[in-house]
Amino acid sequence: MKIKLVNEEWIPYFMIFFDFLIKQKSQENSKGSAIKNIPPLDILKNFTIPLPPLKEQEYITQTLDTLFTLKKGLRVE
Repeated sequence: MKIKLVNEEWIPYFMIFFDFLIKQKSQENSKGSAIKNIPPLDILKNFTIPLPPLKEQEYITQTLDTLFTLKKGLRVE
């Protein structure tokens, strides 16, 4: 199965932080015990992962980068 994007404007780095949405939706919709956390194909095909506009993604990514940098600085001191 090929995943296609409705909106091509997204930052891969941004997706790393919100990857939990995909995992959570998978767990909520999974059935059976053979392959856990993988929902049926008909449900997978209709997954919608909401993403904010590109400018907002950039702002969120910059904010997270700043916070992680500050956190690293606190560890050193």
